[in-house]
Amino acid sequence: MIREQYPFFQLDTEHTSYCFRVTETGHLEHLHYGRKITSGENLTESLAIFAEKHAFAPGNTNVYDKEHPEFSLEDIRLEMSSYGKGDIREPFVEILHGDGSFTSDFRYEKAEITKGKAEFQTLPGSYDENDEVEHLCVTLKDAAYGLVLELHYYVYEKCDVIARSARLLNESDETVQIKRLMSTQLDFDMETLVCTTFHGAWAREMKRTDVCLHGGKYVNESYTGTSSSRTNPFVMLAETGTNEDSGACYGINLIYRGNHYEAMEVSGYGETRFVAGINPQSFSRQLEPGATFEAPEAVMVYSPLGYNGMSQCMHRFVREHIVRGTWKKKTRPVLLNSWEASYFDINERKLLALAKAGKEAGIELFVMDDGWFGERNDDKHSLGDWDVNPKKLPGGLSGICEKVKALGLSFGIWVEPELNSSNAVRKIMLQFLSLSRICSAASSPFIPGISISSSAIWQFSAKNCSTASLPLAALTTASSSGKYFWMVLVTIILSIGSSSAISTRFMSYPPFPLCMEYL
Repeated sequence: MIREQYPFFQLDTEHTSYCFRVTETGHLEHLHYGRKITSGENLTESLAIFAEKHAFAPGNTNVYDKEHPEFSLEDIRLEMSSYGKGDIREPFVEILHGDGSFTSDFRYEKAEITKGKAEFQTLPGSYDENDEVEHLCVTLKDAAYGLVLELHYYVYEKCDVIARSARLLNESDETVQIKRLMSTQLDFDMETLVCTTFHGAWAREMKRTDVCLHGGKYVNESYTGTSSSRTNPFVMLAETGTNEDSGACYGINLIYRGNHYEAMEVSGYGETRFVAGINPQSFSRQLEPGATFEAPEAVMVYSPLGYNGMSQCMHRFVREHIVRGTWKKKTRPVLLNSWEASYFDINERKLLALAKAGKEAGIELFVMDDGWFGERNDDKHSLGDWDVNPKKLPGGLSGICEKVKALGLSFGIWVEPELNSSNAVRKIMLQFLSLSRICSAASSPFIPGISISSSAIWQFSAKNCSTASLPLAALTTASSSGKYFWMVLVTIILSIGSSSAISTRFMSYPPFPLCMEYL
């Protein structure tokens, strides 16, 4: 539920409240995010107590203007922030203007509350198939430069989730450069929050790290072009002493697979700022007059029931508002993968023997792993050469599929298109260029920068399944700059029946729970 009584806003889920107000200067002051507040009909009376009171600007801070000598943007909790007007903490937005200035001053212009959630133009995001989600769009404007900043809030009441994103519009006559645009900002009136992040490496993901910050800054970021196993974009913030079942805990997860950035900073005034979004390192985006740029969606959860309470809210949200398609409610099959049993040394006889043993053990899905294509006998050759090896599979893909199906099992294939061996580069690029012609320019709701035509892939796959060819998903770049190329790990699960139906499952690489979709 979203309530607005200017200058106050209150966003309620079943158990939480998120509140902010418009200050006299037109900035958005963050008031509260935590346990649900029972407000009366008059929001001003209920929420005014949360607003900070300032008799003078402290110490050597910069006052905002001469009309408000008691007000400094460095010593107030904000919904968004920028450089040049006194706030020296982590900024929400950073823009290089045509005159060389980095100063931005976005102030309140209007707000609109609507029902339902439209899809993002360029990015994946959450959804609500029942259109019950409430949406608040707060429009801020930098009058000096003609730029408009939209702050979007989505309230998923039953899941206790509030999602945020931002969109920048250039309504000026000059091109500007975006150096940073975050997805969310949370300012707390406390320090000593415990920041939990997850790091690791290939096959060693999600190593938990807890940092209790009393001053300075802590950064969790990825600079590999992906969300990566090295650094996960999911962060937990908790009060000192929080455990699995008690204590105030916040969870923030970014729906984005590229370079991400999460930073927690403690000011000299005992306040903590947290921001999350696209990594600003080496980031620069020209925004021409009339153009827009949108930031990824950030999912926020609060629970007073510790890490476990927060996790349960996040899990409910992912199941209901991230996972899509056939497999949203369907029980996943128990599967047996050929890799550990055979590695590259596979052939039809070995695979069928393994599948038969799996069936007797209660397996429901048999997955043929690496080694079935080209001269793939080790990890140095043929990756990217997707022609079936006829010595290993004399009946081609359709032959092994039908025989496994006859055992009463579904059949799966392993394929890894985000890597390739040097001897396969020329061949895979020729395949890519050929297959890309069958793809439409329909924007993918799943991967930023990629256009995927599901129907074209489906038809192409069905047509070629009966031959000794692997159905391939043709990917084409949809980036407006043409500089970005994204690859995905495609796991193709084939269910060969009387109709030769094919079900295709796309999963991001590396695996990221908030960006998983079943087509």
